[in-house]
Amino acid sequence: MDPKTPTASALAALANPSCLLYGPLDARYEDRPIPTIDDPHDVIVKIAYTGVCGSDVHFHNHAGIRTFITPSHPLTLGHESSGTIHATGPAVHTLSPGDPVALEPGIPCRRCPSCKAGTYNLCPRMRFAADPPHTHGTLTRYYKLPEDFCYRLPDGVGLREGVLMEPLGVAVHAVRLAGVRPGMRVVVFGAGAVG
Repeated sequence: MDPKTPTASALAALANPSCLLYGPLDARYEDRPIPTIDDPHDVIVKIAYTGVCGSDVHFHNHAGIRTFITPSHPLTLGHESSGTIHATGPAVHTLSPGDPVALEPGIPCRRCPSCKAGTYNLCPRMRFAADPPHTHGTLTRYYKLPEDFCYRLPDGVGLREGVLMEPLGVAVHAVRLAGVRPGMRVVVFGAGAVG
């Protein structure tokens, strides 16, 4: 199988096909190990959709932003994702196999002052999906993360819409920070799912 342009049947035969970036314009499909549950609060998600963010495009074209991918440390990209719960750890009580979920792509340390203050998005030890050199992303069939970073999709919201929950959260947070209220006039700058 040509790792850059595999056929659908070749991908279907792989246990955990993953798209790894080795450098600028050098993305390859490989079979990676299916994650295992190490923490009793973890879940494994079977990814249905992953959006391609502007940062993913920048990584693909330039191999990084602040840290860079090297051929000796390839990286699976992707962080805007939805899927179904595949497996759960023994301490997981809010999700069950088959549940549709949207993923929050950053996992904080939960111990630093920012985490304890409830502003875990400012955690200096945040492990963000697709952040080189060590944290792989969601352009893979199976992805592991803590239960509380998976959000069950409500009835009427499908996996195709669920993939947009992370960029929607960014936009909603920006609107709240700006104090925008109904009836106000606004200008939106930017392009893509958030802009």
